[in-house]
Amino acid sequence: MPYLREVKRARDIERRGNYKYIWHFCKGCGKARGVRYTRNEPESVRCLSCADKLRTREKASNWKGGRLKTNKGYIKIRLESGDPFFPMVTRDGYVLEHRLVMARHLGRSLLKNEIVHHKGRRYPRH
Repeated sequence: MPYLREVKRARDIERRGNYKYIWHFCKGCGKARGVRYTRNEPESVRCLSCADKLRTREKASNWKGGRLKTNKGYIKIRLESGDPFFPMVTRDGYVLEHRLVMARHLGRSLLKNEIVHHKGRRYPRH
């Protein structure tokens, strides 16, 4: 096992390319790992699992504000656990937008067996 801050070429540690690697500890969990070394410093200071924990929700570059469109054209809204309509969410933490609009209109959560119809034939209209 290499020692801390030791620099090795990729071929010496059975990796592809002509890069240099440095033995480095993760800033988040402290796990030792080999990191690509460019311009006399490691390219990343965290391992992938620690870096992914930092890129959640608003911090993620592809965060759309908790709205997503399903492949059938429905719009799903992400609800927080403190929301009064949180009991309506599915396992993934989302609720269909047309059901949420009706629940807010009625002032109560909808039951699973209550069906909400759209105004028109197109899904985005409530």
